[in-house]
Amino acid sequence: MADINQVPKRKWSVRMRNFRGSLFVFTADETTHLELNDVGRFMFRALDGRRTVAQVGELVAREYDIAPEEATADVQEFVEELAAAAIVDLLPAEPAATVTSS
Repeated sequence: MADINQVPKRKWSVRMRNFRGSLFVFTADETTHLELNDVGRFMFRALDGRRTVAQVGELVAREYDIAPEEATADVQEFVEELAAAAIVDLLPAEPAATVTSS
């Protein structure tokens, strides 16, 4: 299962197309494609390579007025499907910037 602290990053080779209210996502070789509904589109667009799974879960919870734990679990499942389809990479969370005083 994807760690909630991992950062999903869309692969640069992934292509997207909007068609009749759905977002279609294709791998570069077009062997894999997914049709995303409104919630999937929202989650996919939030995968900017900076936000963790937990942070995307928080966005989904606020947008759709659901419990953060439920939203994060949904994002984890979604991200795992995208990673298995070679649409996203799962990166470790970047450590917080260290503040030093002079």
